[in-house]
Amino acid sequence: TEWIVYLGALALWFFNYLVANVNRTSLHPFYRDRLSRTFLIAPVPPDPGRGRERGSSGVHSVDTLRLSELGGEHSAAPYHLVNTALNLQGKRDPQLRQRKTIPFVLAKRFSGSDYTGYCETKRLEEIDPHMDLGTAMAISAAATGPTMGAKTVRSLSFMFALLNIRLAYWLPHPGRVEHSSWLDWFIHRNPGVLSLLTEACGVVSDRGRFVNCSDGGHIENLGVYELLRRRCKTIICVDGGADPRFEFFDLTTLQRYASIDLGVEIEIDVEPLIPDENSLSKQQFAIGRINYHDGQQGTLIYLKLSYSGEESEYLRFYHRKVTAFPHEPTSDQFFDETRFEVYRALGYHIAQRVADDDRVVLPQGLGTQPLGGKHE
Repeated sequence: TEWIVYLGALALWFFNYLVANVNRTSLHPFYRDRLSRTFLIAPVPPDPGRGRERGSSGVHSVDTLRLSELGGEHSAAPYHLVNTALNLQGKRDPQLRQRKTIPFVLAKRFSGSDYTGYCETKRLEEIDPHMDLGTAMAISAAATGPTMGAKTVRSLSFMFALLNIRLAYWLPHPGRVEHSSWLDWFIHRNPGVLSLLTEACGVVSDRGRFVNCSDGGHIENLGVYELLRRRCKTIICVDGGADPRFEFFDLTTLQRYASIDLGVEIEIDVEPLIPDENSLSKQQFAIGRINYHDGQQGTLIYLKLSYSGEESEYLRFYHRKVTAFPHEPTSDQFFDETRFEVYRALGYHIAQRVADDDRVVLPQGLGTQPLGGKHE
């Protein structure tokens, strides 16, 4: 009888080894599918013979689009950088300081970080068949879980894992992708129970064949860090974070990390953005100067979620009705049509003011027509 129990336990372990995938048993797949159905859509090509059917929305899902397929081979479309945070709470490297995390980028050609190295994105997709644009987008927005970058609360890690509140994702280690055979990845085919335990105990690291990545905001919430690393001449930054007291936490965090890690200094005056006693901001964007370590300079156009009183009537009506607008707490995820529209309209209004300002010099091809034209 004892041998039957032992054999059963061994069989169960072997089954879990082959089948168990902690990426698939978390909330990540549900979260990923919801985001994908909402945002990853494309217009339906017109059919001259049939036309558009009555009631058709004119869009279709592009849920299976992969990162390596973005833009096509010879496209002039923007090169997307999907920002995530590499969790390293189990590392004792003094260079990680109190952050215990570093930026980890997912892009069309290469993915990885300076800490782990980089690999071809196609190889990541070959090893992990679930890795695509929808997955990358969900990782970049994985705000809650046992591992939350610099915002990890160690005392809550085990509870979050126990309740399966896990949105982070285990990716193949970029530094080991290029130097491993297909047999190695078949043997270590999925992040298993051990990966789950390291999450629960808050000791994830880069020692295994998989690394844990979560919301890019867990290290730098504005998505500007990787652009500074590439020494971009003009950076347009949209700060849509909830900041009702206008403390500019995300901006000052960016300035600190840029100075410490990259030797880049950002000079910007945000005083006109701070609301007066009537909750009105004189300006809704600021123009800053970027001083790179090699002497080159760039421009930071910083758009701040703010209210000036010059918006359209239905925005003013909503502001009178909801005094917290436009900084309603992000903990409230129940957006109705009205709230979605007022935030969209406010963003449009601020962006239009930027495009109409004579002080703003945008790269060629941007700002040459009103928003909503062919350059939108």
